[in-house]
Amino acid sequence: MRKFPKMLKAFTFPWKTQLGAACHLEERIRTCLQFWEQTLQHSQLIPPANMDVICSSIHDMLTRLQAAKLQSSDTADMDALEPAKLVYTGCPGRPRVEFNCELLAVCLQYRGVTELGKLFGTSARTVHRAAIALGLAEPALPVYFEFTENGVCYREYFPAPSTPSSSLSDNELDLIMAQILQSFPSFGRHMIDGHLTHLGHTVSRARVQASYA
Repeated sequence: MRKFPKMLKAFTFPWKTQLGAACHLEERIRTCLQFWEQTLQHSQLIPPANMDVICSSIHDMLTRLQAAKLQSSDTADMDALEPAKLVYTGCPGRPRVEFNCELLAVCLQYRGVTELGKLFGTSARTVHRAAIALGLAEPALPVYFEFTENGVCYREYFPAPSTPSSSLSDNELDLIMAQILQSFPSFGRHMIDGHLTHLGHTVSRARVQASYA
């Protein structure tokens, strides 16, 4: 390589000063490969000793340029965030999952527990429990409540909260249905239900069918 000082300067500068600049380094790599192709075309005119030097030098340049593409001259100014870690307590069962509270709080603003479970490599239920334990979410209402009366244990179930039905009159519903079908004539019942929900109206299936007919 020392026998080719111009080439040495042209390729040493990029791999020392353009670390991580893939576009610029890729251009140098293409130039290096073009030079190698031209060298092979005239290999019969080049002395064997010089040919060996060129071959080893080009191989060295390509190796360094490829390595420079994957490096970065910028050093991190802080440690990488660890979203969750396993804590082995020595007790039976699976290890406990501990979450980064600040990171989980930010993530919950943009994604649900199902997607965060995939992101953190755990189940949605584990993410939900951690959010409740860290005070980032409110626990849901209990499904049932047990109490004892006169020595007998009873269990009272709480039904899931339902969305109140819309207060639309039949004439108002017919008008909205006509507008939907005029704008979307290919809509079926399921699409109509979804569009009514989008408009903020919860209407029973029977009323939709009656208005649709």
